[in-house]
Amino acid sequence: MRHLLGIAFAGALASLIAGDAANAQQPAPNTSPSAATTANPKMQRQLSAERRSLNKAKRASCDRQASEQKLRGTKRWRFVRTCLKG
Repeated sequence: MRHLLGIAFAGALASLIAGDAANAQQPAPNTSPSAATTANPKMQRQLSAERRSLNKAKRASCDRQASEQKLRGTKRWRFVRTCLKG
């Protein structure tokens, strides 16, 4: 009986210590604006639409520059790709 009581006490003590360690290591909540908007699907759609329109405008600008430089084929494709990355 004493042996079982000792094992139960040791198990309770171990779980108490492990529980405190787990609570102490919890990361701080993410408070960035992007984290706040990811839970809201309507906001996500709005942000996606804004990103698409910005990408479209940037693509048009890069295409216009490629046309002004009279680039064709692979040279044009590479120019546009680097322009979009930069």
